[in-house]
Amino acid sequence: MSTTVRRRPDHRAGEHTVRLEYPGPNHAEGNSFIHAPGRRVLMLVDVIFAGWVPFSNLSLSAFVPGVLRAHEQALSYDFDHFVGGHVRLGGADVFTLPNAWAMAESLRLDLNSLGPFSTVP
Repeated sequence: MSTTVRRRPDHRAGEHTVRLEYPGPNHAEGNSFIHAPGRRVLMLVDVIFAGWVPFSNLSLSAFVPGVLRAHEQALSYDFDHFVGGHVRLGGADVFTLPNAWAMAESLRLDLNSLGPFSTVP
């Protein structure tokens, strides 16, 4: 599934510019990239947890394939600093199993893939 990034008009305040770009559904409908190119800052909340594990059930993301795609899309930006939003605890010991379950459910529901349990006509 390809997604066209919808770019909204740049917002300017003096010499500063902020760009809002919506890459399609991911964590939540409307969750957008916020890029300050002059400051080389990128913000994407609730999708990328730099150095952390996503919260339980992949942060209750609405569209897991979009969350995975957003990681790749983020790498296309020119930035030195990243703001990811919530980072309260490491979470690997708490969130690994529910995150794996959410990923398996996304494969089944969003991508219509039942893995080894599917039947091939």
